[in-house]
Amino acid sequence: MAAAESGQARAVAGAPPQHPPGYVGKLPLSLKAGWGVGSMGCLGMLFIVNVFVLYFLVNHLGMDPALAGLILFITRIYDVFSDPMIGFLSDTTRSRWGRRRPWMALGAFMSGLALILTFNVPALASMNALALYQLIVLIAYFTGYTLFYVPFMAMPAEMTDDYNERTSIMSWRVGYSNFAGILIAAGMPALIDYLGADRRAYGIVALLVGILIGATMMTTVLLTRRARELPSSQQDRYSVREYFRALANNRPFLTLAALKGTLYLGVGVNGSALLFFMTYVLERGEQGLALSTLAGNIAGLCTVPLWAYFSRGRDKRWVYLIAIIGSGLMLISWAFATPTEGNLIFIIRSCFIGIFSAGGLTIGFSMLPDTIEYDRIRTGKVRTALYTGVLGFVEKTGFALGPLLMGFYFSAAGLVETTLGAVEQPDSAITAIVYGKAWIPATLQALALFWLVSYRLTEKQLADMRVAPGAIDAPAAARD
Repeated sequence: MAAAESGQARAVAGAPPQHPPGYVGKLPLSLKAGWGVGSMGCLGMLFIVNVFVLYFLVNHLGMDPALAGLILFITRIYDVFSDPMIGFLSDTTRSRWGRRRPWMALGAFMSGLALILTFNVPALASMNALALYQLIVLIAYFTGYTLFYVPFMAMPAEMTDDYNERTSIMSWRVGYSNFAGILIAAGMPALIDYLGADRRAYGIVALLVGILIGATMMTTVLLTRRARELPSSQQDRYSVREYFRALANNRPFLTLAALKGTLYLGVGVNGSALLFFMTYVLERGEQGLALSTLAGNIAGLCTVPLWAYFSRGRDKRWVYLIAIIGSGLMLISWAFATPTEGNLIFIIRSCFIGIFSAGGLTIGFSMLPDTIEYDRIRTGKVRTALYTGVLGFVEKTGFALGPLLMGFYFSAAGLVETTLGAVEQPDSAITAIVYGKAWIPATLQALALFWLVSYRLTEKQLADMRVAPGAIDAPAAARD
């Protein structure tokens, strides 16, 4: 099997590449697994803020959907400054524990605590005070996430130089994310439903999940102490002008960022409508959400190795294309689901969503380290976290724009906010929920294909640049 893979890779990339001194290829499984476990916390945090927070604010705190969406969006304005700043700090920090891991440890602690506080809300005198409390806590929530995520995602670009090994690393990330989907994305709504699906139930479950998220993030901090970090030097420091110039000259990264931003906007819209859809359209509530995410994440977990194997030696763009088209078709299928739909069809659809999502995440994440190496070879500078910070901002902006847009859309459509649980919604609100769950995110998936076909960085190009970096894009390197 290994020989077949090697032959296939040579057929695509030509002669075996000549690696420069210091090249790192295959990594031990213990290191990849130790790094990947932190993705459980990352996925858990994004899933919770994407699916539960808007619903919790509207249906359990009685907040207007537009105000709730605005609170989530304001945190993204804050990220304009926090993501690049934390990326800069991660690139330039010097300590006995390395550049990345001290910030990751701080982020693990803040993330767990902020999650607990988000759903354990004290008795406040007015809705304005409640809105201010949630704004402050959610800013802390995303600060903790960024402190961990930016240096965490910077590590794979430095751990190995191998194009296909990066896909293997990211398959561990996606596998752990699917496992988190089983424990958190499926377990959280199931436990909430078991405890009564009220405000108290959300508080109890948030306490348990907050501890789990902090623990998984801290595990990665402990298990990656032997991961390679490229040495930083005075020449790696960069000004604000150089910061924007680096981004402008890295076309593969800009294309990837546009692609991911479009996809994550769709994820944000879809997630904002998800629990409303399960409650008011399919009449399944938290229990339906638990069943759907359980089936999808089990299917995704089982197929992650297949996606990694299938992509080996192939152009990542075309594998990503299959995943995006499949996901778009599955999103459209939700528009035709009804409350009378049987569990078998419901589960099968959820499984296919999980399968295509696993493929998109595996390939999409593995493309980021490639674009970072592209910059490092061209310029000779190590500014890994700069790129992960920017991409993290783009992804989180998509997540936050989704609730903002859907909050105003739901409000205009007449969606009824309440503290009494599910109520009967007008037809206009039901239509808005279906559009948010199916048609809008499917349209954004289609738009993302434009960016995907514009992406031009291949395994052969990176291999050629490593051997003769000065021969490729020399003017751009000189400018930096």
